[in-house]
Amino acid sequence: MEAKRIKYPIGVQTFDKIIEGDYLYIDKTGFVHDLATNYS
Repeated sequence: MEAKRIKYPIGVQTFDKIIEGDYLYIDKTGFVHDLATNYS
């Protein structure tokens, strides 16, 4: 069984293309909220 190769969205400009192209996406919404709330 082959491991799935991770595709990084280098140069991809839109969220649609990231999702449709099966690129790696990490949602950092919670992290950004934490930074804005606790460290500003």
